[in-house]
Amino acid sequence: MIMGVAALALILTACHTTEENYKKAYDIALQKKVESIGEEEYAKIEAEKTRATTVIAGDSVRLLRRHANVVGEEKDFKVPKYGVVVAEFKQSLNALTYRDRLRSEELHPSYVLLEADTKKYLVVVKGFEERVAASSFLHDVQRHVKMKILVTPWIIEKL
Repeated sequence: MIMGVAALALILTACHTTEENYKKAYDIALQKKVESIGEEEYAKIEAEKTRATTVIAGDSVRLLRRHANVVGEEKDFKVPKYGVVVAEFKQSLNALTYRDRLRSEELHPSYVLLEADTKKYLVVVKGFEERVAASSFLHDVQRHVKMKILVTPWIIEKL
């Protein structure tokens, strides 16, 4: 009986997932991705993600024009033309939860967009009708948002 309990305890602790295990699995998956497309091509893709694409009021900012639909809002919600994106998720529940935290903990008028091409859920911390206002907020986003920002912030122009 004691051997059975000891064996069960060993099995349960051996199967316990940890952050370190997740990190190792992620690193392996990332390496396979890099190998499948080539290191040079992967580096180009990563550089493009953070490349400044537009000059607004003399500053270079990453502004991407995308087709996107609002998720989880009332039918009459009017989506501003520009939004500062602070998180991207593959699942709507994660995006909506992050949006809710921005609203409740930091009182930002956040919303979620589903980007048509990538099928990613983009969390917009705040929307604007003018590019200059969005750019100004983007440059001070670390001061406005105390929560952990999950991506390099950028501006989406909703088409």
